[in-house]
Amino acid sequence: MYSNFWHFIESYLPNYYTRDDVLLSDMLFRYVTNDSMSFEDMQYIKDNYSTYNDARNACKELDIKLATEALNNYFGKQPL
Repeated sequence: MYSNFWHFIESYLPNYYTRDDVLLSDMLFRYVTNDSMSFEDMQYIKDNYSTYNDARNACKELDIKLATEALNNYFGKQPL
């Protein structure tokens, strides 16, 4: 289900491949799911988020923002 969510965002979010917020979302998601990360990415997380919950909440809020923008773009292109 998660991959379908991101496939939709990838398809409808303008400039998906060049956006810093998409990169940040990926970094935060890898952190909160304990996936492998580069030293630089881990250092960025530690420098900008005080706790695991801060990073988790930032990931959630950012993903909501990205999904909302993708949905708005999707509905803007669809006849109602």
